[in-house]
Amino acid sequence: MERSLRQRIMFVMFAIVLASVLYAGIFIGDFDFIISNLYLVLFLAALYMDHTDRSRIVLVLSAAVLIVRIILGFAQNPSVALSLPGIAQIVLYVALYLFAQSFLSNSFRKNNTTYMIIILALPAAIFTASDFLSIFRAVIGNINLSSVFILAYALIDLIFPVSIITYTALRMNRID
Repeated sequence: MERSLRQRIMFVMFAIVLASVLYAGIFIGDFDFIISNLYLVLFLAALYMDHTDRSRIVLVLSAAVLIVRIILGFAQNPSVALSLPGIAQIVLYVALYLFAQSFLSNSFRKNNTTYMIIILALPAAIFTASDFLSIFRAVIGNINLSSVFILAYALIDLIFPVSIITYTALRMNRID
């Protein structure tokens, strides 16, 4: 069965995040890290499956768990929510809510919603890309297992907003 361009892109993102989560979980020796990032992996797997009945359910449930997880994280440390990266994360999860609604109802062609998703996810993508690049520049001269773990962890955070923006843009432009 031939996969569409959108499915191939989402599969690459899924594979990168799955490998990064497994590597980081094994490196720190904590199974809870793998379990806590399982919903992000399921979210990307649902994007790869691309509009089967099960993928809609998996995406909405994983989005709900990710939203609840960030709310609980901000409840434990409310000062993070008031920082600029924290506000970008809050806006990203509003975009995730709109994205899950659009995915469930298959309404990515409504321009006001799709533009809103992209605009809301963009600040988090910029912050995480900036963090990833600064971490990458810091560890490039001294590559060891710890620096690879830090890069893998930063890559997990980077792919989440990028996947939302990429999938929305591809669906909006009707690119299969």
